[in-house]
Amino acid sequence: HTTHYSGPLLADGLQALSTATLASALPFAMVLLVVMWGLVKALREDVMKRDTHTQLHLAPRHGGPTTQDWQRRVRNLLTYPRRRHIQRFMEEVAIPAFEEVSAALDKQGANTRVEQTAKHVALHVGHDTELDFVYKIRPEAYALPTFVENDEEEDDVTERKYFRAEVHLREGGQNYDVMGWSRQEVIDDILDQYERHLHYLHLIR
Repeated sequence: HTTHYSGPLLADGLQALSTATLASALPFAMVLLVVMWGLVKALREDVMKRDTHTQLHLAPRHGGPTTQDWQRRVRNLLTYPRRRHIQRFMEEVAIPAFEEVSAALDKQGANTRVEQTAKHVALHVGHDTELDFVYKIRPEAYALPTFVENDEEEDDVTERKYFRAEVHLREGGQNYDVMGWSRQEVIDDILDQYERHLHYLHLIR
């Protein structure tokens, strides 16, 4: 009799085991689906964000860095700003540019604030439940090239470096330097980046 019932019992046991295995796998499968959906969504948004930087046709800027006189371009290319130069640029160019853009946007009903710290100056534009816009200029120090002579006014040990005024957005550093730009050129660049941000928000709605 034992042999007679071993088949059905074995079948029932296998069925129960497979059911239990399936039941235990369902939560993992659901988690995996959620993770995959999040990954696809993030990739889609990243592609759209990149597209806004390459496909969006902006109105031509007047007086921007692409139209500056060639003598100033040469000077900027071969100048290695020191600490005092970057401090002066932040105080006389960057901060006033941020404040002007902030005031203009506020007049149009935007919610903005200018943040100043020892490490950067940043413009924040709030968009409620959507992604806020952040444009930041951060001084970054780099080793001074060996062919550049030491500045007599600065310490040979601590100041063997130069500074770039690099732009950072919410997504991170943009790998370009605005040191040497005029206040109007910085304003134009802020507005260009904000226009791209608005276009990106339009695409993902």
